[in-house]
Amino acid sequence: MTFAVVVVVAIPVVLALTALCAQSAATQWLSSYTPIVYLEADTSGASAQALAQELGEWSLVKEAVVRAPEDAHAVLVARLGADVVTELGITPTMLPTSIVLEPALPVVGHIDLVSRVAGLEARAEVDAVEVPSSDAMQVVTLAGVGLGVAAFLALFGLFAALALLLGYLERLRRADEDVDRVVALFGAYSGELRRPTLVRGLALGTACGIFVSLGGAMALLSWQLWSVNLVGTASSAPAVAWSVVASPVLLIPILGLVAAFAASRTPVQIWRGAHA
Repeated sequence: MTFAVVVVVAIPVVLALTALCAQSAATQWLSSYTPIVYLEADTSGASAQALAQELGEWSLVKEAVVRAPEDAHAVLVARLGADVVTELGITPTMLPTSIVLEPALPVVGHIDLVSRVAGLEARAEVDAVEVPSSDAMQVVTLAGVGLGVAAFLALFGLFAALALLLGYLERLRRADEDVDRVVALFGAYSGELRRPTLVRGLALGTACGIFVSLGGAMALLSWQLWSVNLVGTASSAPAVAWSVVASPVLLIPILGLVAAFAASRTPVQIWRGAHA
């Protein structure tokens, strides 16, 4: 029974954590991404400045800066190291002039900006553009759908866990019914007869909640350790994911108590009245 409760609660928890971590990684990558427009080699400086001024007037662009080949080379040296750049034989003359766009808001909220930048490739002075992959945006969308499904499954899982706990506690109560009747004859109060079932419900709920929360915590810690290998960028677990991890250890004991209250509505008092 404990295993069944853990499973029905763990499924929506795992789905929610997967969606939250995927959404966090995709959002973090998209938010830090900078669209770049690479110009043709024969584009003059005046044309580059004119295009940068035009792009800077877009409502979704905070600033458009022309990056000369020398500046692009300096960026490569800063990222890769001078030794690596020298070993690869990359010189400023090999790099094109480009326009770096700083979005007014994170790119994740501007699919329209990505589409407009991608359309610049049709212009004669533009050689290529670098924009976020549509796959990352689809991950954000799918993660939102996954969270909705996880919420529905969580609601279903809570009802299923309540039913499992109630059925198990009722079976235990029936097994102790004969003993309760004897104890009731000696004046045991209703609260004393209910206490064992309440303790069992709280203990079972707490144990199941601890199992699920520990599994979720281990999954999140593993994500933080292996996110670089999985998605290519370090990504910490979002704060809301930790609240999802903590929820089972808080909610399932409450379910255990609710199930115990329902199961402990013993017919002892009725039996005692019939034999008074």
